[in-house]
Amino acid sequence: THSISLVSGWNLISFRVHPNSTDIATVLASVAGNYDLVYAWDATGGHSTSGNWMMYDPNVPFGNTLESLDETMGFWIHMTATDTLEVTGVIPVTTNINLYTNAGGWNLVAYPSGVNRPLPEALSDNGIGTDFSLVYAYDADEVVPWKLFDVNMLPFLNTLTELSPGWGYWVKVNVNQ
Repeated sequence: THSISLVSGWNLISFRVHPNSTDIATVLASVAGNYDLVYAWDATGGHSTSGNWMMYDPNVPFGNTLESLDETMGFWIHMTATDTLEVTGVIPVTTNINLYTNAGGWNLVAYPSGVNRPLPEALSDNGIGTDFSLVYAYDADEVVPWKLFDVNMLPFLNTLTELSPGWGYWVKVNVNQ
């Protein structure tokens, strides 16, 4: 089980287990009643009716374009109360996350690991090489919630220095991965 503390308001998160069921309502059952919207990003543009954004509203029985969540996806969840998301599943041995240039190179991804890893090594050592330029994270607990890693910035100026379990990340790539 991967436990993720969520605060009231928007949270950008991911989880590190492959859930027993990827059905979105099942994955989010532990916080049912305490969230009202979930958004994920499809960098392929495959959701022609909604563009790149996929949405799930638990209070609307139809029209949702986000139907499942897994360990490859970063996603936004809007919490109406503080709670802890408990996702039960199997820890994968390896996880492949495809990255695309279709949407300006922006991908919203998970970090399916149990340990923190420094940037840029967390990406460059795991298949991306030097084919990325920016990584953003959002920490709802901080006064300045957006954290940035820019490969072209002096290292001490980056406010995002590592990838951590439970966080979702915006990654900008310049080639399909």
